[in-house]
Amino acid sequence: SSVATFKIWRTDIDPSDDVPLMGPENDDNTDGESGSFTREGTKAVRIQGQFWHKEIIQPAECSYRLRGDPKKITLEYLVEPDGKIQPSHELSSEDVGRWLWFSPDVINAILRLKNSNLEWYTRHTGAVYASPGERVWFGVNDLGLVTVYASDVCVKPEWQQRIWAGHNVAPEGKVCSELLAAQVRVEPADTKAPEAFLSRATEAFETAFSNRFGFSPFRSHSELEEIESKCHRFRSLDRDGFFALAKDLNRVLIERLDAESLRRFGEKGNKLGAIKLLERALGDFLDANKARELTSILVGIYDLRKADAHLPSSNIEAAIELAQVNGSQPFVFQGAQLLHNTVSCLFSLAQALGNQD
Repeated sequence: SSVATFKIWRTDIDPSDDVPLMGPENDDNTDGESGSFTREGTKAVRIQGQFWHKEIIQPAECSYRLRGDPKKITLEYLVEPDGKIQPSHELSSEDVGRWLWFSPDVINAILRLKNSNLEWYTRHTGAVYASPGERVWFGVNDLGLVTVYASDVCVKPEWQQRIWAGHNVAPEGKVCSELLAAQVRVEPADTKAPEAFLSRATEAFETAFSNRFGFSPFRSHSELEEIESKCHRFRSLDRDGFFALAKDLNRVLIERLDAESLRRFGEKGNKLGAIKLLERALGDFLDANKARELTSILVGIYDLRKADAHLPSSNIEAAIELAQVNGSQPFVFQGAQLLHNTVSCLFSLAQALGNQD
């Protein structure tokens, strides 16, 4: 069958505007393109049925679900740096053209709900679900604040909006540039979030190690999936949260290293740690300095993990430097950088292990 495609974007938003506001669309502020293609391949048939059950329910004063009576939500949101507010019902239309700003802890508040979920699309954009099907797209701006198109929040049920409104802040630091690129210019950024690759990078390292040495470097862990789901940048909203993220990365990677199996790479009588034993394994086919360089991020994570369990020491800054994290950035970006470095480390290890002697 033939399929027609249409792509339309806005041309009247300047990404440098502190608080962009779109007016009604017209021929002067939109542009677009169209095309067509023909579907090929195996044909499929869908059969769908419905079962109807008739039951008489006495009417209530209002019918929000069946009759679609409007429900006026009394919540309000900050929309301007000077403290101007607007009620939710004035922001619920897609044509309003505003974005809202939130403290990054709003994501954690939503993830505490049962059946919630977090997805990543680009390095700084993703979606959070308060419940299945209730997706809200967001972006993280240069100050670490979460920015969301107003109607995406204001069309949600009141119980969800109360969570968002409780973390609403005045606009600061512009709208996330990657979010504007996707929602205004229809040009999603060609970047990736490290959170989306942690599991894949771990599997790549494990597979490459097993192929070279004939055994897995990891022990199994019954709670691995749950721990990995907590490894995201929004864990790192302050110094303690940054250390807690390092602790979970340590649990996912370093605590699972099978030291007993790795001891074949050490000398008899030496009780080397798991990371050092991994370095010795790499030393079988790599220069010692290169092997140490490849495992340095893991050493940094291990040292940072100790800061979460004990009082910070003078060695903490050295551990942050070893993990190659810029400590001057907002903590949410420090967490993202720690995750990025961890994923890069695992892929680099997999590549080194996969190279033939």
